[in-house]
Amino acid sequence: AETEAARQRARAAVDPVELRVRPGDTFLAAGARIGEAETRRLAAYQRVLVARGLARPPKQRWVLGLGSFLYNCLVLGLVGLLLWFRARREFAGLRSLALLSLLIVAVAAGAAAVTRFGLPVEAVPVPFAVLVVAVLAGARLALPLALILAVLLVGQAPFVGMAVPFSAAIGGAAAVVGVRTARQRTQVWRPITAITLGYGATALTLALLGASDWTDALRGTGWGAINAIVSTFLAIGFLPVFERWVGVTTQQTLLELSDTNRSLLRRLQHEANGTFHHAINVANLAEAACQAIGANALLARVGALYHDIGKLTKPQYFIENQPVGRNPHDKLKPATSAEIILSHVSEGLKLADRAGLPEAVRRFIAEHHGTTRIAYFFDQVPDADPADFSYPGPKPRTRETGVLMMADSVESAAHVLSDPTPVRLRELVERIVAGKLAAGQLDDCPLTLQDIRVIKAELSRVLAGMYHHRIDYPSALADTAARPPTASLPAQRG
Repeated sequence: AETEAARQRARAAVDPVELRVRPGDTFLAAGARIGEAETRRLAAYQRVLVARGLARPPKQRWVLGLGSFLYNCLVLGLVGLLLWFRARREFAGLRSLALLSLLIVAVAAGAAAVTRFGLPVEAVPVPFAVLVVAVLAGARLALPLALILAVLLVGQAPFVGMAVPFSAAIGGAAAVVGVRTARQRTQVWRPITAITLGYGATALTLALLGASDWTDALRGTGWGAINAIVSTFLAIGFLPVFERWVGVTTQQTLLELSDTNRSLLRRLQHEANGTFHHAINVANLAEAACQAIGANALLARVGALYHDIGKLTKPQYFIENQPVGRNPHDKLKPATSAEIILSHVSEGLKLADRAGLPEAVRRFIAEHHGTTRIAYFFDQVPDADPADFSYPGPKPRTRETGVLMMADSVESAAHVLSDPTPVRLRELVERIVAGKLAAGQLDDCPLTLQDIRVIKAELSRVLAGMYHHRIDYPSALADTAARPPTASLPAQRG
């Protein structure tokens, strides 16, 4: 006993010797005998791993597993709160939460692979998840998600130190910036460049602060560039699938649909030229009005371009496509004429389905007339059933489709207005919008009275710009006066 106590006192009197092991050094040779020195070395290595969070004593592993599970649940809870408070209405459902959960799992799997192969944190695919969310839901959700993913990585055992959340957050934020500057899918170089520069700036900052050396900085930048390229192309590849799954139409998709060289719009231009020009004018009106009230102006423009595609089936029955003096409705019964006019909504929906137009655009086709009645033909039939002369609806249910209903009606009415001065156009807009409100056609859309006031002012302004150059000739005035002023509005235009 005295001998062992003497050994302990002698061991305590000796200062500890630190053994520095560099990457590539032999820690313990294969087949070597395990003596007291080797045992102490292994024990010291275990203590370092435990101190750095890279290992746990066997009796604590279940505690580590429970802690990791709770940590990840709390992070997922943060994502749920983020959806609840910051996501747009169309991106706040269970499918959206499922998608975000899938993206978080993908980032976690990528982090595990990075750890397995000894790669730097810049290789973790945080930008992939952030790019997808930025495109589908916008920056107001994507940027907080980048910060949450940075927090998520800190909770994983291999990732320790300030470099991990800093690098992940900057890489994710750079992805958001890159997406906001890219308006089309062909501009993939913009997010790639932004992400690479973000990781490069992070690596430079950490090197200057002494948190890493210059070799690590160059390595991190290189892997950041690889991550940017892979994440961007993966996001582009998966976005069409995610769009359909969540039911969100992205700005990039809308930009592509707004190209007038697309097949449906080219058909409209060649087969129903009057309807095509009407759609262009309505698109300009709706876009300006939505821009003024902070609604989705691009969605309104695209919806306006396609809202009358159903007229392609029988274009000659709509006044904007008829030569002067030739109206096929003169030879039809009022009920038959009404049926043809009403059918352009259902026919438009069929064409939209065949063309694969997204639901957000199909909504404009279905809702742009609401449940209004074709008064001109209805008044010609005594004891007629109003349902046979009314559009099936539904009424507009979004701000954008509500704006389209007003823009469509005022653009149609302006064509039969004699002497379209700014004052008369403003009076026309006031009268038509008041009629829509009185008929309850705007009851289901979330437009405020302030929105409607701004919309009326914007429609009047744009219409005045369209018609400022027009001159009324006697023949044109006579032709206009010969038309029933309410006949063509609901029945044959719009």
